[in-house]
Amino acid sequence: MIERHADPAINRVTASPETVRRMIIGKVLPVEVARVRAVFIVFCELSGIDPEGLRWQDYRDGGDETNWQYLRQLWDQALEEQPVSAAPMRNLVRSEDPWSTSAPGYSDEPPF
Repeated sequence: MIERHADPAINRVTASPETVRRMIIGKVLPVEVARVRAVFIVFCELSGIDPEGLRWQDYRDGGDETNWQYLRQLWDQALEEQPVSAAPMRNLVRSEDPWSTSAPGYSDEPPF
């Protein structure tokens, strides 16, 4: 979806399905804002959400923060918590992943 996007700023970003999957499950944290924004924009479009719309548009006094501003704030906080790396994405330690499970034999990695 990213490579077919109409916006040139988005369609020149590379993010394979495996990269997106690993981002969603918390295995990697992209360090480039362009990659984060491209994935965010595509997901917003697929779900009918305006990325630049107000985050709390359905509430009376929710502030004036947009959906993208909120995600950017969360992403910045996540980057601050991770050690600096020269890699384009940072691998998260499995024990730090709040969604992981310690059940024996469990793996979310593909079998290939």
